[in-house]
Amino acid sequence: MALEEVHSKGKIQWPGDARVAVFLSFDFQGGEDVRPDKNGKLNHEEYTQAEYGPKTGIWRILRILASHEVKATFLTCGGIAERYPEPVAAIVAQGHEVAGHGYHHEVARDLSKEEERDVIKRTTEIILSRGKKRPVGWRSCTQSPNSLELLLEQGYLWNSNSFSYDLPFIWQSGKKKLVELPRQPFGDGRTYGHRDSGNPNDTLTVWKGMFDQFYEE
Repeated sequence: MALEEVHSKGKIQWPGDARVAVFLSFDFQGGEDVRPDKNGKLNHEEYTQAEYGPKTGIWRILRILASHEVKATFLTCGGIAERYPEPVAAIVAQGHEVAGHGYHHEVARDLSKEEERDVIKRTTEIILSRGKKRPVGWRSCTQSPNSLELLLEQGYLWNSNSFSYDLPFIWQSGKKKLVELPRQPFGDGRTYGHRDSGNPNDTLTVWKGMFDQFYEE
């Protein structure tokens, strides 16, 4: 499938004539990344650290968002929706968006086209089942060469895997369109560190600096 990048030729008009748009998203996953070792043993400490998000962290995030009247998008693994239906239902009930993030946080580039198609389909179905609303957005764990085509095929409206631009653009193939919401490594959790490192004050400094720069531009 031939895909064309379509970019705005002028200044993007945000809703309400806002000067800057902020896309606040959380990758909602758990112990999917923690695999047994070659002897079949699971690292209990690492697994329970990863499970903090769906068991405890999600509820704190929802409370904080509610206290500030801020809406967000939760990129949710199908396995999380399957194992933790209550927080998924709470996300939807509070007016947030639930989008797809693989089923077991698969590395998309390591999947065949049929395997990736199945992952997207199963993730879509379980999120719809748990949240009573079909997801229209997606973020892969490392996008594959087939990801965009498969998302268009399955009726998705937006994707968030590109690091190439600051502003949204459109992937177009014939009459089919998929909005790309770019992101940056310094804009996600990697500024905080993975699992047990990093300083939240440093993260705030980075995010505020990004916002101030974009606001001035």
